[in-house]
Amino acid sequence: MNFINLSNYGVVEHQLPNKVLLSLKKQLGDIIKDKPTMKSDLIGNKPLHYFLKDTKDTKELTNVVSKMIDAYEPQYNYLPSNTMLTKSVPLVFNRPWVNSMSSDQYISNHKHDGVYSYSCWIDVPYKTIFEFSYNNIIGHMIQQDYIIDKSYEGRIFLFPSLLTHCTYTLEKSKKKRLCISGNVSFNTDKLV
Repeated sequence: MNFINLSNYGVVEHQLPNKVLLSLKKQLGDIIKDKPTMKSDLIGNKPLHYFLKDTKDTKELTNVVSKMIDAYEPQYNYLPSNTMLTKSVPLVFNRPWVNSMSSDQYISNHKHDGVYSYSCWIDVPYKTIFEFSYNNIIGHMIQQDYIIDKSYEGRIFLFPSLLTHCTYTLEKSKKKRLCISGNVSFNTDKLV
C-alpha cells in the first residue's frame, strides 16, 4: 500500500490481487449489458451507473477496502474527527456501484455520503484524470490530479467521503471505462 499524503488526511492507494481484478472484470462485462440499476444525482454528461452484484468477488473487494481502512487510521487518525455521533459505532459497507463511462462523458465535482469512499479502476481503455480538490490551510483551492491509464487497472484509492473529486477524459475512444466506487458508513441500524 502507498500512502499519498495531502495537506490534511490523505489518500491510500493499493493494488487489487490479480485474481480479484479478473473476476470483477468478468462480472462488470455481464452487468453493463443490462439497463442501468442506479440513479445518479450527478449533473452534466454523466456515465451510466450499475449496482455491483453481491458475489464472492464483491466480498473480496470489501475485504481489501477494510484492510486499507485499518492501514489508514494509524496514519491519519481520521475517525475521531467524525464527531457527529454521541458514541462509537461500527462501520458498514454500502452497496458498491459501477461507472460505465464513455470518453465524451465526465463526472463533475462531487462528494459522497458516508465516512470513507473508494474508487477502483477495472477497465481503462483511454486516459482520464481523477482529481481531488480541497482547500489548503490559507483557503486556496488545491487540485491533486492522477492521470488514470491502463497501468491503473486494479488500483484502488481510499479517501474521506467528503473529499471533493471529479473525473474527465483526455482522449477519445469507442470503448467504455469501468470503475467501481463505494462508500463506508457508520452502522447506526441497531441504535435506539
